[in-house]
Amino acid sequence: MPSLREVQTPNFGVPKDEQYKVLLNASIAHVDSFNYVLREGLTHMIQSIPPLEMGLPNGDRVQVQLRNCYIEMPRVKRDTVAKTFKVYPAECRSRHVTYKGLFHLTTSWSLNGVIQDVVEKTIGEVPIMVKSQACNLDKLTPKQLVKVGEEENEFGGYFIINGLEKVIRLLIAQRRNYVSISFRLLYSIYISLFILHG
Repeated sequence: MPSLREVQTPNFGVPKDEQYKVLLNASIAHVDSFNYVLREGLTHMIQSIPPLEMGLPNGDRVQVQLRNCYIEMPRVKRDTVAKTFKVYPAECRSRHVTYKGLFHLTTSWSLNGVIQDVVEKTIGEVPIMVKSQACNLDKLTPKQLVKVGEEENEFGGYFIINGLEKVIRLLIAQRRNYVSISFRLLYSIYISLFILHG
């Protein structure tokens, strides 16, 4: 029979000091994967793209190279009058908009090996995973989460697209033509023709 003991305590409804680790571990693989993209993946991507080089009719060589890229935390435009520039997931849910950050790319062009100019441009917007390092909820306590309109046990690992929560499921599939062996004692107990390894 269910117990109402938890709702009858004097601290019912008061956010805890820390979030439940079990809930945070439920989405840790997704959040860590997105954080890897933010920390290292974008840098590796830029480094793996070779510079574009072309020759001009007068014999000069022009080279265009990608230098750096990064994703900003979600915020409103700087020229907007606002109490805070931060955008939170709860606001995006209620307004039916995407929780996203600006994607900045730095490029340079050189003439005959001498850099002429370095340009940084905003080239688009990227959805931000909730509770990742690019999220405004990262490192907030349960009390702070409630203050900005979130659940005290928000564990993240999903995106908010047009106000709807979207999950990219992390699927680990066995490789084709790759042998794997499992040890099962039950195989030999039920049928004597089976071996222990399957």
